[in-house]
Amino acid sequence: MDDESTKITIDRIEMGTGWVCFQPGDRPPSPDRLPAFLNECFYTWLQRNPDFNIRATMPIVENGQTVLLHVWFDRGRLTARVMLPLHSESRNRAYPSIEQFALRIVRGS
Repeated sequence: MDDESTKITIDRIEMGTGWVCFQPGDRPPSPDRLPAFLNECFYTWLQRNPDFNIRATMPIVENGQTVLLHVWFDRGRLTARVMLPLHSESRNRAYPSIEQFALRIVRGS
């Protein structure tokens, strides 16, 4: 049962510069599984594009279920760093960027 007819598709549509939409493709999952598939595609896209800074997301919900997801982003890593008072031997140590810190919180690590 692993033939092409059983594969689920989620499309990523380039809506404009810095704006994409994730929505069901030609072979959508069942409505109750759609939010999980949209989430998985969004997460995979983020992993493949670590230089994107997400500005905003807007889920479109129908009957209590997310049916598509709009994402606005900028290219380029954030350069802000956590500034802490340091003693002399650790002055050159790099601290995580804000988005790395946020990802750790989201992932629960």
